[in-house]
Amino acid sequence: MSSAERILAEHSAWVRRLALRLADDAHHADDLVQDAWIRALDAERGAAVREPRRWLSRVLRNLALQHLRGESRRRRRESAVARDEATPSTRELVERLALQRHVSEAVEALAEPHRTVVLLRHVEGLTPAQIGARLGVPASTVRSRLQRGLDKLRAALDEQHDGERRAWLLPLLVGSPVLFPLPTPVTPSSGPLPAPVVGAAATATLLMKSKLLVTVAVVVALAAATGLAVRLFPDAGAPEALAGASADPAQDPTPRLGEERVPSGPERRAVAADPSGREVDAIEPAPAAVARLRGRVLDLRGDPVADVPVDLPGRTAGDSAVRTDDAGDFELALPADAQPVGGRARVETVELTTVLTAQLGTAEVDDEAIPPVVVVAPRLEVGGVVVDESGTPVAGASLQLRIDEDRLRAAIPAILDRSSLAEHHQDSSTDGRFAFRPVPALPGAELLVTARGHAPTRLPMPATDRDDLRIVLSRPGLVDGALSGIVLTALGAPATEAWVAVGEVHVRTGTDGRFVLPLEEVGGARLVRAVQRGALPCEQPLPADLAAREPFVTLVLGAPPLSLTGRVVDHEGRPVEGLRIWADDPTPVFGVGERLVALEGYLGGGPTMTELRARFADSGPPAEMPPSALWNYARTAADGGFRIDGLLPRDYHLATLDGDRLLRTVHGPFPAGSHGLQIVLPRAEVHPVVAGVVTAPDGTPLAGVQVVAVIDAIRVPLPMADSGAATMHHRSAVAQTVTDTDGRFRLEEVAAELAYLRLDEDRILPREYGRGVAGGITAVDGRPADELRVVVTRRVHVQCTLADAGEATAVGAEDADGQRVPIDIFLGRGRRTTEAAPFEEGRTPTLAVPETVRTLLLLRDDGVVRRVPVTLGFDELNQITL
Repeated sequence: MSSAERILAEHSAWVRRLALRLADDAHHADDLVQDAWIRALDAERGAAVREPRRWLSRVLRNLALQHLRGESRRRRRESAVARDEATPSTRELVERLALQRHVSEAVEALAEPHRTVVLLRHVEGLTPAQIGARLGVPASTVRSRLQRGLDKLRAALDEQHDGERRAWLLPLLVGSPVLFPLPTPVTPSSGPLPAPVVGAAATATLLMKSKLLVTVAVVVALAAATGLAVRLFPDAGAPEALAGASADPAQDPTPRLGEERVPSGPERRAVAADPSGREVDAIEPAPAAVARLRGRVLDLRGDPVADVPVDLPGRTAGDSAVRTDDAGDFELALPADAQPVGGRARVETVELTTVLTAQLGTAEVDDEAIPPVVVVAPRLEVGGVVVDESGTPVAGASLQLRIDEDRLRAAIPAILDRSSLAEHHQDSSTDGRFAFRPVPALPGAELLVTARGHAPTRLPMPATDRDDLRIVLSRPGLVDGALSGIVLTALGAPATEAWVAVGEVHVRTGTDGRFVLPLEEVGGARLVRAVQRGALPCEQPLPADLAAREPFVTLVLGAPPLSLTGRVVDHEGRPVEGLRIWADDPTPVFGVGERLVALEGYLGGGPTMTELRARFADSGPPAEMPPSALWNYARTAADGGFRIDGLLPRDYHLATLDGDRLLRTVHGPFPAGSHGLQIVLPRAEVHPVVAGVVTAPDGTPLAGVQVVAVIDAIRVPLPMADSGAATMHHRSAVAQTVTDTDGRFRLEEVAAELAYLRLDEDRILPREYGRGVAGGITAVDGRPADELRVVVTRRVHVQCTLADAGEATAVGAEDADGQRVPIDIFLGRGRRTTEAAPFEEGRTPTLAVPETVRTLLLLRDDGVVRRVPVTLGFDELNQITL
């Protein structure tokens, strides 16, 4: 079978669906499909195609454009040879003006908030970002409201004309000074103008005088008429793209197979001439009426899974299921303002369950972007009971599925950058019983069972459904080297579910306040600490002779933690509302179930990361991270007032943050327990505009790159042997944008110090421009803040397989200069960076490397076994056998 025949066989259904979206009707779609197949069969380089869908997509779009241009030329020819009586009459022109007035009335009838955004955008000429700033909502919300408003206007006009859109659309388009220019007004030199010219000139004059009448009417007409253009050119700029005045009629719409192009951004503006010959901004294409969410479902071998329902965030129980097609792909169209943010797609059927969830995007999907992937496995149902050695049920035992994620990813030949490991966790009930429904059947998977006061245990997951598992937990005995004791409140009552820790080893007390803590892994730690929310912790030395006698300690918690209160004012003494404020020098601590905890944050009631993950398990992380046990900030009230709880009896510095402009200040120190403090903010130092261009190393401008202003809000040292710190970042909700087709971006009001730019997109390696640089973003290369030039490296994906599985244990990478470069493994919202990616049974997971890589290194014991020169392609998985 030839390459072209294979393409036809594998992608026929997908091509038909795309043609239906591009065409006016089903007959036109059939013509597009037939012409596309002819182009494929006639293509010169059929064997060279690497991305069939990308190539076919471009063929179809160019064919549809060719059809549209042909129709436009036909209309111009017919208009040129039309008889005088075929030109618009005065009555027809008056009817057009009346129709435009009806549009104006329909705008006035729009309900809020749609009417306001339509008027601000198309009458006042404000951009979505400017409207958002005025209304206090994100630009994306403005775009969705704008589109919904235009949809409502078109629906109202359709209803007035019994569903005949042509009846109101064509009269508006004929008079549009943007899409179909009227004859240019002229000044008569001698004698009266011919009647048709007088009518046209008068109409143009009226159009120029009534901004609301013309702009809104034309916008509605163009938004309807350019719907096809937006589908043909998701990155096209203005309605002028439809006119085709500069199109070459002989242009071949078929791209050469394998031909690449640089993706363009979501917005682009152009200019057009109005009837007076003056250049004005052409109307930018309205956002799509719906947001499209796309993805793919694969099994553990990387094969597509067809005809399964996909669970998407934001869908209600009454919604019809979204199902995968024969290629395992799924797509959902949602109203733009209902699009989920940061949600994860899953699959659950009677036979399958999710192993890796797919992180969905928040913008309209680019047809050529790498889709997020859901990975599924056969479904198991496992249940049973957890008991202790005496047979007594253990309530609240934690059961977690443990998976070797690197091994899992290495087995799947696909790009899994936006795939995250699904959590499978259950707690036993009061009678010790548990039920895992469902849990994936995975080779090598284990069940980790832990309970306070008991030694943890691991056991292999069953290969088949079981409901009779009996899991026995043992209490560590004193002979095994354990510390036992009791934790009491300040009033002498048992402290229920307090944490007790020695070094990194920690357990929780029972209802009687008692605990048993194994000491095999405490290392050199010599202190035991008890922590419970609402009380000052207790800390005391371990008994000196742990091995000589049965150690038992009594730990008594203290009084309630202290607080700091006061108000924040600006440099002119005015109260500042909504500012974040927190203790900037908290106490790092282990012993509350996880590593990322500050003691003050936990005592003050901040949830741990485990608690936050459970809270947002289904919807994904929120757009703004709430207070946590790591960063337990407060917000200033309308009068600037604040209160910070959970403090120890010592001095603290207080930090403040203006989250939009990323202005961070530090004040103090202040003794805990102080009240009536007044924090005075210094005069703000901001860059009014931060702008520039984003390019690849070769200077190619990159479109569609997200640019966000970020600041490191708080840094908490980790009390570990390897030290280090946990840093919480804050992204501005206002200072963020996406590069346009020329790679350009523009942000406003960004702090001159400490703030930096984070650049990210599925096709590049993330870059933090200006982070840790004294002087901020302008000190990176000395350019002004509004003339930045940011170079990012495009992301290339590779999966390596060893021909001889024993030859190497890891793979590294070098650039053209022989320098080692980092290798990333993207894990949904996170990533792991290394210089040596390990092989799992002779294969690596999918790796992301810089485009500058020229050599792969086979490594063993940190030594280079062999160097392999490579040439890697973009936007595909490079599978290499070494």
